[in-house]
Amino acid sequence: MQIDFLINHNEQEVAVDGLPTKGDKSMLPTTISSILELSELEWMQGSLDTRVTGVSIDTRTLQAGDLFVAFAGEKVDGHQYLDQARHLGASGAIVTNPEQVRQSPVAWSNFPILVTANPIHAIRQLAIRERNQFQGPVFAVTGSNGKTTTKEMMFAAYSPSVTCLATRGNLNNELGLPLTILQRTDAHGAMVLEMGMRARGQISDLCEIARPTAGMITNIGHSHLETLGSQQNIALAKGELLEHLSDRYAALIKEDPWLWKLGQRGGAKILWCSLQDGSAHAYFQTIEQHPRYIRGTVEILGHVSDFYLPSPGLHNAQNALLVLAIGVSEGYSLDSMVEGLKTYSAQEGRLHIIETKRGQTILDDCYNASPLSMKASLDVLVQVAGNRPKVAILGDMFELGDYAVTGHKEVGDYAVALGVQVMSVGSLAKYISGQYRVSGKPVVHFDSVEGMLHDLPNLIPDEATVLVKASRGMHLETIVRALVEQG
Repeated sequence: MQIDFLINHNEQEVAVDGLPTKGDKSMLPTTISSILELSELEWMQGSLDTRVTGVSIDTRTLQAGDLFVAFAGEKVDGHQYLDQARHLGASGAIVTNPEQVRQSPVAWSNFPILVTANPIHAIRQLAIRERNQFQGPVFAVTGSNGKTTTKEMMFAAYSPSVTCLATRGNLNNELGLPLTILQRTDAHGAMVLEMGMRARGQISDLCEIARPTAGMITNIGHSHLETLGSQQNIALAKGELLEHLSDRYAALIKEDPWLWKLGQRGGAKILWCSLQDGSAHAYFQTIEQHPRYIRGTVEILGHVSDFYLPSPGLHNAQNALLVLAIGVSEGYSLDSMVEGLKTYSAQEGRLHIIETKRGQTILDDCYNASPLSMKASLDVLVQVAGNRPKVAILGDMFELGDYAVTGHKEVGDYAVALGVQVMSVGSLAKYISGQYRVSGKPVVHFDSVEGMLHDLPNLIPDEATVLVKASRGMHLETIVRALVEQG
């Protein structure tokens, strides 16, 4: 369950600027009685006048005044932490099992308890009310790849102009998005919200909560083919964002054929972005790729500025164009946004560059993978490595459905053409290394990450540039740690 991830693994959700930290007031104050009016909640006990200043689903990060929502997950049951939440200063709790409350020490207190059969719906209703009280712009970003990176670019670019509330990590689903909105404080003048999906209708559902005022779709790839069946269905699912931006601006990449089709459907006012097409609303007049950065000159809706992004890869340059196009349409200064982008820093697992003591350069891109993003990362590997040895440690890409074998073979062919040394790991990644054998090139394959870890010290030369990439479920962060530690 997604809920268990949120409860059990908050240590992985690193706090970022723009989100309240300990001691900040989150959510506009309300009361228990006011919350009772919003959703299918029943009062069980406690004062109705108790003041609520936030919402929490984890006692490890709960702040005084937060309303604790006790999810009953598969591994952790929040009802077991009701008394702890009370002692930490929670304003009350939403529960699904009143019998567990009666067996808890909180039953003998005046601690407010509200009961519901659907805690996610309760959080959703609270977030909708919070959004309705917010008068600033709400920027939405979705796409098959690059959502989180683009969201971080938006935060960096827009922050010189406005105090932004941004999605933490990748909390982009039906629970994470409303929890993000409920982090709003009086200081926030804009929201930057990432939207993920696993099926048709989910982006639309998130839009009903967030009511975005502008947005962008990074690309249409092969992620979620297993559940959606075709790229057309993926495009239609992502395109639900455009349906909720009627007569409002949406930025799309002109060269993406699926995005081009979506843009012709009407609804949103499309801002076309391109690396080179001067007829686009946003494009590069000049662009230079360097091992650690991209620079050039951009023209955005008639405004021209020098450009610098401290991250390699043309795909990152495309994402930055989306950010700048929406920002200019909102009235933000292009020059200030370009300055803001200079502060952008890649997160761990998202093309994060690490130097080891052995002189190796690690491209930690192991958070997730699809054929499209893996090819883009291989391009970055070649760019960063220059004349140094180029090694790609590539693992399985999940959720590709019937395209799984073909997708891995395509990545293998791409890597062969680039002249990259590949080490593959996993039952699907063997099709990547298989293309090396077909072409007569040497390659190393491991069935398991554990097997690769055992032989790793002897496989990668000093001074090599090493890309590490696979779907999240492969846990290749263990490979990254091993490379850093042995260095």
